[in-house]
Amino acid sequence: MTRIITPSNEIVYHCSMNKFIVPFFVFSFITLSCKKDKLTGYTEILAGKWNWINTQKVTNTCAADSLWNISYLDSATADNRFSLEFIKKGKVYFYHNGGLLWKDRIVFDTYKEIDSGSYQYEFVIRLNNKKNDLLKGLVGADSLQVPDFPLDVDGDCDLRYNYFVRE
Repeated sequence: MTRIITPSNEIVYHCSMNKFIVPFFVFSFITLSCKKDKLTGYTEILAGKWNWINTQKVTNTCAADSLWNISYLDSATADNRFSLEFIKKGKVYFYHNGGLLWKDRIVFDTYKEIDSGSYQYEFVIRLNNKKNDLLKGLVGADSLQVPDFPLDVDGDCDLRYNYFVRE
């Protein structure tokens, strides 16, 4: 705030808005661009560390009459260990052999209750709020299934089911 004395000796206070506008816009940008959803209520079931136990790979030749081949990769026979960790503050960490691969912010696209054996919820998460970077899956009290980590699909006629258990 600046004090100005007019020619008639009146004191006028002048407030420069530039001091307030720039910090306001910076704060607004940071707040809005870093959106993440905390794990509370129903989504809290995801919180914690999940260890990969196996992957089911289902493939065919994309022909209408082709049969599906099913193969398994078990973590007990694989040389690699993978895990996911969902943090209650709204982040997910991806690990390989104990080392951090990457971490992303959680923004739920969908989250709904289902009745599917050991899974109670189906979810779609926009990683870092990007519509083209999705983590889809099913979760139950001690079971998690995701198609894209650690092993992703190879083509249009491949499906992957990666299974995790709570640590």
